[in-house]
Amino acid sequence: MIVQLKDVSKSFGATSVLREMNMTIAKGEKIGIVGANGAGKTTIFHLITGELSHDSGQVMVNRKLSYGVVSQVSDVNPENTVIEECRLAFKRALEAEKEMKRLERAMADQDVYSDEKKLSQVMQQHEEMLRVYTEAGGFEIEGRIIGVLKGLGFKESCWENRTDTLSGGEKTKLTLGKLLLSRPDLLLLDEPTNHLDFRALAWLENFVREYEGTIAIISHDRYFLDACVGIVYEIERGTAIRYAGNYTYFVKQRGANRAQYRKLYIAQQREIKRLETYVEKNIARASTSRMAKSRRKTLEKIERLESPLGDLRRMSLAFEMEKKSRENVLLFEDGVITVGDEELRIPLLSNLNVHLNRGERMAVIGENGIGKSTLLKTLVGEHRLDGGTFVWGENTEVGYYDQEHGALNETNTIFEELLTMVPGISVQKVRTLLGQLLFPQDDAFKMISALSGGEKSRVVLAKLVLSRGNVLLLDEPTNHLDLPSKAILEKALRDYEGTLLFVSHDRYFINRVATSVMVLTKWGIEIHQGNYDRYLEKTGQSESEEKRNGKG
Repeated sequence: MIVQLKDVSKSFGATSVLREMNMTIAKGEKIGIVGANGAGKTTIFHLITGELSHDSGQVMVNRKLSYGVVSQVSDVNPENTVIEECRLAFKRALEAEKEMKRLERAMADQDVYSDEKKLSQVMQQHEEMLRVYTEAGGFEIEGRIIGVLKGLGFKESCWENRTDTLSGGEKTKLTLGKLLLSRPDLLLLDEPTNHLDFRALAWLENFVREYEGTIAIISHDRYFLDACVGIVYEIERGTAIRYAGNYTYFVKQRGANRAQYRKLYIAQQREIKRLETYVEKNIARASTSRMAKSRRKTLEKIERLESPLGDLRRMSLAFEMEKKSRENVLLFEDGVITVGDEELRIPLLSNLNVHLNRGERMAVIGENGIGKSTLLKTLVGEHRLDGGTFVWGENTEVGYYDQEHGALNETNTIFEELLTMVPGISVQKVRTLLGQLLFPQDDAFKMISALSGGEKSRVVLAKLVLSRGNVLLLDEPTNHLDLPSKAILEKALRDYEGTLLFVSHDRYFINRVATSVMVLTKWGIEIHQGNYDRYLEKTGQSESEEKRNGKG
């Protein structure tokens, strides 16, 4: 046992987050921790590391073992280069190396090498430091650093740059890289797949599967969880339920468990009602009083099941169209997109040839920085086209989801933002839509500027619903959504009768929604029919189900 949380409770003010929760993490386990936003997942990590104290119960951690945490906030020294920051992961080896150099200088000192006893002592100390250096991976430092940086998608041209030149996402990736390099006994990863493109995701999945230590992962990336974990803990209403299997198994087993428990509860309630009715009718009759008393004792001995947990309130979402488009929705021919100053435009995308038909759901994928978001911005007129042409078909009405939420007016309230979307819309319709997207009545008057990323995402989704477009362009629509909300968005898009062109890093989401995949490359585009798994099969990148599920 590495970690055990026993009957742990934790509150923040009047809000109870964990209630007599139990969780164990054994040596070598790879576990996933899932639950709605605000369920207490990150709080669990903070309790394990000691950053937070618990209100009651016991938090037992084997302090003899090393642990490392990657949170959603980067932790890098702005004065260091990328390489220097990575070398900090080898503190023990570097300290041993420094001591070896000191001892080597001592051996060269005349007072030492001329004294056999002193020289022997120094040589023994050097031998011990060499052992420490070797065990700490000293001879592998450069190779391991290069492997991790390349795996996470850092180009060699930035390795000697200071970390303050990196973007926020790159700093978060570097923090992850440092932790992976340090190889602690227990890895605690909080949303480690954020900011990773598909190539880096595949590399990280392989790293996690082959890691010899213990790993706990908080993630909304269901594909990643399927590939990496063998145990899932669901955090709901302050408790943790353990499932032995990957994410897909957890979903199936949770449904089966809840259905079975509900049946048992209903059956027991019927039996209790039958016994209570019998006692009530017969307790006063002389001829049946004895039997009634016996059944009353039976009632008292019944160990009553708690009422089943009702489903948490979920987001409700449906996209409808004002009218259908024609069969040919979009024709893009020989498109060229550039970026940069007016004096120096740099080619970003070229040879863009796309034919999008009505009802098609096309996912756009590619390396970070390749131009996926810029492509969508070009199609809605927020970025210029420098070559070729694109034409929208007749009767097309485009709705656009911007991952940066740039279309939101920060000075509006939520209510005002939606009222201005559709002139003449009724107040009741706006209130109903906000309720469906989990905004309580009072929240309607929150300023856009005061909203969290998740709340802004739901406002943009509300505007998308009101647009009633027959073509939806979506840029990372699952960012900031928890797992239940992702599932609801998936269903809404699968039920949508219009056309979709969407950018996403969520491979599970792509599998559920896409009917085709557009791959952006430096040389142009490739279009593959089918979902993400079908794309992997066609390009020879797929793995066996057993390996993906971490069983191979």
